Amino acid sequence: MCVVLLGFGLTLLVLGIIGQYIAQMYNEVKNRPKYIINECSSNIKKM
Repeated sequence: MCVVLLGFGLTLLVLGIIGQYIAQMYNEVKNRPKYIINECSSNIKKM
């Protein structure tokens, strides 16, 4: 019984660590721009 509970506990711990890793990757990817402008049009008025 204790071995089974220890196994489940370790499994949940590993899943938590993997979840934190995936959340960190998601936050890093989310901060990137959605698109990159290659060139600007000359018709745009400068402020």
